[in-house]
Amino acid sequence: MSHNETLALNRSSRGRSCARKGLSWRAAALAFGVVITGLSAEVIAAEPTATVVEYYNATLKHYFMTADAAEAAMLDFGVLVPGWQRSGVEFGAWADAGDASGIVPVCRFFGTSGIGPNSHFYTANAAECALVKKNPRWTSEGIAFYIAEPMNDSCADGTTARLPKAR
Repeated sequence: MSHNETLALNRSSRGRSCARKGLSWRAAALAFGVVITGLSAEVIAAEPTATVVEYYNATLKHYFMTADAAEAAMLDFGVLVPGWQRSGVEFGAWADAGDASGIVPVCRFFGTSGIGPNSHFYTANAAECALVKKNPRWTSEGIAFYIAEPMNDSCADGTTARLPKAR
């Protein structure tokens, strides 16, 4: 899959995700987008165990998100990669698969050095995750966090729907 095909795939992906009510959620995506489908079982209204924080780097004109507190601290203090600032967008998610029922992993990828884009890609679609793992232009960075997916286009009680935005 070429870079342009990857961009087209992500820009054409449509779907909804569910975030905990009361938490700011403007985007389910950074870089190209968290691609979400509506195939999941209902989520028990378990409190999130992680906060996903969105960052923006004005020099790179890139967005990034993380639920890892140590990674967020490195970005906050400019360790390793300077220039990242919190955008003000945060939302609740789950840190581990066993934290709630009906949650799905969000796979995180980074463009492979020398051949891939200088960008991150996130997807909660298991088939897409498996496909991108086979693409040499992308390097898997593992599971970023877990999210609730809507069932029959509806979110579970205690969550609210947001349409993902490609960035």
